[in-house]
Amino acid sequence: SLVGWRPGDVELVAVPKGPGSFTSLRVGIVTAKLLAYATGAQVLGVDSLGAVAEGVVAKSLDLSVAMDAYRGQVFVRDFVQDSPGVWSAKFESRIEDLEGWLNRLSPGMAVAGGILDRLLPRLRSDLEVAPAAQRNPTAAQVGRLALSEWESGRRDDVWRLAPLYLRPSAAEEKLAK
Repeated sequence: SLVGWRPGDVELVAVPKGPGSFTSLRVGIVTAKLLAYATGAQVLGVDSLGAVAEGVVAKSLDLSVAMDAYRGQVFVRDFVQDSPGVWSAKFESRIEDLEGWLNRLSPGMAVAGGILDRLLPRLRSDLEVAPAAQRNPTAAQVGRLALSEWESGRRDDVWRLAPLYLRPSAAEEKLAK
């Protein structure tokens, strides 16, 4: 291994649990659960948008993180900066209409998330746009957020950890009709 660890040295496996792509979340969570089970480690799923916030450095005290949910919608979570680089969530991740999200952003607010690459021409000039390197979560950010949540006492069960889906898949919606 690159770091000299043996499988038994792994104590905690961190994984983004969503929101995000149905397939990516399923594959990531199954892989994390398998690694945790095989090594005897614990597993912890963290909010994908919280992981993005973990890497944002901004002057603004308010941050809104958004990911493309397709169908004219975004996955969103807003944060307030408690101290430099330390963000607390104002609410749980949710789904919003893209236009509604764009319209509710207040002047001076920081924005981050992968959808910004596509939205740059539409973003108002009074917003603090995170640099490209701070728009998507990294493994290090997922790990830092998981460690912080672990140290505060949060735990996930390897058998019960599941993706955070904020709406049914297109196939499920089609089947329901």
